[in-house]
Amino acid sequence: MKYLASIVLVALLVGCGTGKKVKETDKDIICKKWELSILDGEQVAVNLPVYLELTEDNKVGGFIGCNRLTGTYSIENESQIKVNQLGTTRMMCPEMEMGMESQVLELLNTVDNFTIEGGKLMLNFGSKVPMATFVEMSDNEIVNKYWKLTKLDGEPVQMAANQEREQYFIL
Repeated sequence: MKYLASIVLVALLVGCGTGKKVKETDKDIICKKWELSILDGEQVAVNLPVYLELTEDNKVGGFIGCNRLTGTYSIENESQIKVNQLGTTRMMCPEMEMGMESQVLELLNTVDNFTIEGGKLMLNFGSKVPMATFVEMSDNEIVNKYWKLTKLDGEPVQMAANQEREQYFIL
């Protein structure tokens, strides 16, 4: 959980401004939803977006693969962020989502700085390459949602006996 708290705090600091340090009064820069796009140098491929949301009242929330997270954050020295009182739900999840959650939590426990370049928030450890890259999420109501196919040509869609999952897509 400490890992997740660290990532949230870093995300808050980076916001939209490229290379800018973030002051407590610059909350409009960091108070957004940030979607994880690269983790440990690999493109993230998940069914639902993994994201962090930072609010003006120093609250953090998000989704880390299967479980939701919540907590608070604070910013110090314009480039340090601290996440407090972080908690997650405890849903039963397939192995793939649990693996992602473990990686994100480990990341949050390891990162100690961030950079913002080209609209991306990068979380780093020391002067090494970014451990994770986040992009600002769209606030469009139809994207980043799970769309299940329920009717096709006016007929209800039913799963076949050997079908593992319903037909769906995510924009």
